[in-house]
Amino acid sequence: MTSAEPVPDVDPSRMYALVVGIEDYAVGPDWRLPGAVADAVGFATWLTRPGQVPVRNVRLFLSPDARTGGQPELGPLTSRPPTENDIYDAAVDDLPACDGDLLWIFWAGHGFLNERNEALLPCGDATARNMHHCNLQSLLRFWESDMVDRGRFPSQVAISDTCRVDRRRNNRLRWPVRDPPFSGKVPGRRQFVLYAAGEGETARNMRDRSAGMFTHTLLEQLETMTVAESVPVLVETARRVQGTLAALRGQRPQFVINRNWDGSSLFGDHWDTATGTDGPAPDGSPALDQVGWNQLGPLVVGRALPAYAFEAYQWAFKQAECALPATPGLPDDELTEVVRVLDGYQGRHGASLALLFLRHVAAHADDRPWGDALDAWVDVTRERLGARPIPPAPVRPAPAPTLYVRLTESALPGAFLTHVWRSDDDGAFEPVWRSDTALGLDAVRGRLSGLLDASAAGVGRPGVARLVFSVPYGLLTEEFENWAVAGGRSPYLLGHRHAVLVCSPAERDGTLAQWRERWQWLQSNRGGSWQPFTADADTPRRPVLVLQADAVPQRLGDQLQADRLPVCLLVEGGRQDTDTALNAALDAGVPVAVWRRGGPPRTRSADGGLVAALTGDSPWLDLKALPDRLRRLRLEGSAASSQQQSWRHPLAVLWDEPDSEPESPRRLG
Repeated sequence: MTSAEPVPDVDPSRMYALVVGIEDYAVGPDWRLPGAVADAVGFATWLTRPGQVPVRNVRLFLSPDARTGGQPELGPLTSRPPTENDIYDAAVDDLPACDGDLLWIFWAGHGFLNERNEALLPCGDATARNMHHCNLQSLLRFWESDMVDRGRFPSQVAISDTCRVDRRRNNRLRWPVRDPPFSGKVPGRRQFVLYAAGEGETARNMRDRSAGMFTHTLLEQLETMTVAESVPVLVETARRVQGTLAALRGQRPQFVINRNWDGSSLFGDHWDTATGTDGPAPDGSPALDQVGWNQLGPLVVGRALPAYAFEAYQWAFKQAECALPATPGLPDDELTEVVRVLDGYQGRHGASLALLFLRHVAAHADDRPWGDALDAWVDVTRERLGARPIPPAPVRPAPAPTLYVRLTESALPGAFLTHVWRSDDDGAFEPVWRSDTALGLDAVRGRLSGLLDASAAGVGRPGVARLVFSVPYGLLTEEFENWAVAGGRSPYLLGHRHAVLVCSPAERDGTLAQWRERWQWLQSNRGGSWQPFTADADTPRRPVLVLQADAVPQRLGDQLQADRLPVCLLVEGGRQDTDTALNAALDAGVPVAVWRRGGPPRTRSADGGLVAALTGDSPWLDLKALPDRLRRLRLEGSAASSQQQSWRHPLAVLWDEPDSEPESPRRLG
């Protein structure tokens, strides 16, 4: 980007800032971090002096180390203690109410990454038992959404001079979840995020100056500029900082920008290590040329996103040593568009994210001729462009050994024709047993007990991990996971030893297209995690919908028809709510639903709700892991005392995968 390109409105009087520097933490003296306050004050001083941002527009939070002299000289600036409550009040209530064009967020202190590679920034009042913190990605999602008035803050810059190490390095710390709400993304709102360190790395300090190496280098680049001059050249500035630190063999900053200020795709994490300049890096990843696009077009245009596409997307970022964007899920629903977006990223050392992504997709393609052709295109294109060699894609995990039990209604009330299949690591089903006559459920349970016992004793075959019950609608309320079956010396409950799923494909004949479309979206985004949401008039569709007790619309099925999202319903209410939700799921083709057998417990205050149980310490729900998560919850509930046991009823999950039913005519639909 050059200064001649269109840039955001950079009137300093319409800029606001949240600046945080924390040296002293409540968790203890071992957490002292000299230099963080000086970095924050230095940045705030640049904003308000050469930067020309009004002092009243800066929210400054400081926790200085008393051993080094206490409160620094602030001049006209004022500061507050960096407690979680005060920082959130400023970030979520105070600043969004201001009428501004550009928001700056600067944070100097300790930093960690969670399992989703989101930056967790401890606040000054953080303790080991309650690690008060801000989730930077969560704040950015809030600021990108229409929770902030659409006419305000179209441009946002976040700078984090913190480490980015895995929080699991210290298991004694407890991280309560407190994320601001967010809803629909506002078109045209852009964010620039600059990290002092790469994922898994530490940010280094300059002991002789009691300052962070990253902030010191950044301010050297900015000190002679006004804010109006700095904003158009943020990308160039970031690259110069990267080059300087690389030449010093210091640390590897990363920057993420979803769109350049002029609207073009621009992603980058590399630099010219020889000169530290902002020119094209000699090892920069090459973009696809017109020859490549011409050859790729017939292979991908019009082809649906394959299963595991999101896992391929994640793998591409990891192999290219780039930070995964904060926005969850794939950037688009079209395969061609995902490739185009990835082609705009710049991987390290000549790595092409587009080629990495397509290598993974090709390796896992069910259509092998197509996968082989795509793989050959990747090899030819990589060699022509001179991109970095591409490693083999990881092996796809083998499917879990599964027993599939189909119960079909007969002319006899309460009796069902029963057919059982088994599949192993190849995913192919083989017949195991079929009843000659209709059986009652007790007889089915007895026969299933024998089949599972024989499976466990089988030589050279793994035990059954999943049990899938394909049933008519009336049996969705049957507590299959609570069936007691023989197992060795003592009986056990199916839901304690196996992931128990129910499905009802026979009820979906009228919604096959919608059902397949939703499942295809779910599989393409496999590996992603999603924040459950409660629908209201202003909330756009997202993957996981929470249906609160006594608040399930009677015409829910009609409402769900409007879009292919959600793909999962979480039902908090009782039997009537569950019936309405399950009918709506079947009518609208929603493939996954979770509910609690018997409805909610009598005392909800001790329970925390279905969402809290499924997500644990994170606000995100990993749909891929949902069946196994439910099995663990059942085990936890069975181990609790009667006084502690808030989950007195097992959880049930509708897990309806199209075209997976053995010997089904729907496969041909």
